[in-house]
Amino acid sequence: MVFYEKNEDGSEISGTTLEEMLSVSIARLQDLNSRFGCRENSVAITKMQEALMWLEERTKDRVKRGVEGQHVA
Repeated sequence: MVFYEKNEDGSEISGTTLEEMLSVSIARLQDLNSRFGCRENSVAITKMQEALMWLEERTKDRVKRGVEGQHVA
């Protein structure tokens, strides 16, 4: 699997993101849970949704600070 990467020189390596992987994983587990539901699946879905929310919050913050897409903390 190749992850999206932006190099310091501005060039990019095309690939997937953590957010995309989480979204696909959530959808897959929701489908499985609809057929073979259990508490553990439900908790895992909730935790993945929470992780996705925090990654989106990080991105919003980086956009607000004007550093999204840059190698800056």
